[in-house]
Amino acid sequence: MKYNAVSISFWELLFGTVCVGLFLLFSGEITTGFFILSSKDWLYLFILASACTAYAFIASVHVMKWIKPYTVMLSINMEPVYGIILALLILGDKEHMSMQFYYGALIILGTVILNGIIKMKIKSE
Repeated sequence: MKYNAVSISFWELLFGTVCVGLFLLFSGEITTGFFILSSKDWLYLFILASACTAYAFIASVHVMKWIKPYTVMLSINMEPVYGIILALLILGDKEHMSMQFYYGALIILGTVILNGIIKMKIKSE
């Protein structure tokens, strides 16, 4: 691989940040109140930004040396499902999802399972 995972992830996240920032700036969504957060919220944002976003991007780019990008993308598409499961564990029964979420989760899970079945079938031939 010509570039390392950290460089690729840095440029990808920087470009995403610039694009979203410009969109928010020109749409008038950014106000001074946008940045007023408690210390606890800044801590949570730092943890989410570093561990759940930056590390996850770097790790996903790095594993593409050994795993096909399609498989990596399927795993990444499972993120909403993981997030909801974690939210249920942390928040308990306070948050309820619509049926559309469950349909989407079933489609994602079905695709991941079908991908595994197809790969196992191809390897056995």
